[in-house]
Amino acid sequence: MHYKRLIPLGLTIMATALLLLFSAAAMVFVFERHFTIAQQIIGHTVLMLSTTLLKIGYVIYLTGNRKRSLALERYEPEASLVGQHLMS
Repeated sequence: MHYKRLIPLGLTIMATALLLLFSAAAMVFVFERHFTIAQQIIGHTVLMLSTTLLKIGYVIYLTGNRKRSLALERYEPEASLVGQHLMS
């Protein structure tokens, strides 16, 4: 997959996972009195799944970022040397 698709996909997955994570955390820890035990079990399950989804989104984002740097390096090899010179 091209990096121009991977980076936004990873960011979208991470944003969705964070939204799920904060919603489920509020559900099971802040407003627990308003939910049945079955709903709280689902909320705890969503907590675990959203953290996994967050990690998957981060890996997709990192993969896209790496592909982007390799593509830039392929077309501008002297740019990577300039960056190395500035870092040392």
